[in-house]
Amino acid sequence: MGGDRIRVGVWGLGPHAIGKVLPALGATRHCVLAGVTTRNPSVLAEVATRFGCRAWRSPNAMLEDSEVDAIYLATPTGLHDDHVREILAARKHVWCEKSLTHDPWRSLSLVTAARTADLALCEAFMYVHHPQFARLREVLAQPTFGEIASATIRFGLPDLARPGFRYDPALGGGAFLDVGCYLIHFVAELFGAADVVYARFETLDRRVDVRGRAELVLAAGGHAFLEWGYGLAYRNEAFVWGTTSAVSVESAFSKRDETRLVITDQTGGVTVERIAATNAFVAMFDVLAATARDRTARELWWRAAERQAQAMARVASAANLNLTPSPRPSTG
Repeated sequence: MGGDRIRVGVWGLGPHAIGKVLPALGATRHCVLAGVTTRNPSVLAEVATRFGCRAWRSPNAMLEDSEVDAIYLATPTGLHDDHVREILAARKHVWCEKSLTHDPWRSLSLVTAARTADLALCEAFMYVHHPQFARLREVLAQPTFGEIASATIRFGLPDLARPGFRYDPALGGGAFLDVGCYLIHFVAELFGAADVVYARFETLDRRVDVRGRAELVLAAGGHAFLEWGYGLAYRNEAFVWGTTSAVSVESAFSKRDETRLVITDQTGGVTVERIAATNAFVAMFDVLAATARDRTARELWWRAAERQAQAMARVASAANLNLTPSPRPSTG
């Protein structure tokens, strides 16, 4: 390792990686951006110059570099299975964009491989590292909130000018793997295991699912109602209804500036809590750094990836969605 900082290579340079991941790595206390790789040489050179890091002309060159401790994988979801296996074979830790793979059973297999190799395998849901989520957890745990009656969670995006792999089944596209996964993860993180009552996915004549909804029964009682999709007015929200209080969460997943929790008591009184602007990606990387040093930290992330894969499988099965397309070969 590079002193006390984890040296991270980034594989894949789409708009998300360039706009969110690379700046965050440059701002962390416990990580350093070692370099980047992508199959597009012009993008590679420009990004490496902009961020002052190494530019590996191939993933193999990055994987063979002894001065890299961990790889942040930002290639299309449908390629993750092969790419994660290559990274593990090179004895590097893996921090991977959600969804971990395009197939929950392959995700479980990767966790087994990482655990056997004693290497980190982390599915990077950044929103749980924002102070808003910690505060929401505290609010729901207070006895004054009462029992959970229901949770309603929505995440929808308009059609993007640069959709990337999102509509390509061979690359693991589809709204469930891209945005629906956040809602499944949110429920598991806050409420634990849940049984699926109903799930439906819509393709709207596209080659992938573009909208979906599901109803879950929570282990502690109450129901969760989930809606997600593409081609919708932007929504990014959660509402939890308790027997004595309720809480609305603005910007539940993607964060911009200051966010808010709006808490309503049993008589309709409203309290607004403002959460200061925080870069959730920076906070996430400082947490991920521990997985390169500590097996106990790695175990927590292995278990989280297993829970997510199992929960995704339950919802997909209820909707009769096939999550096992055959990705076309690519180096990312």
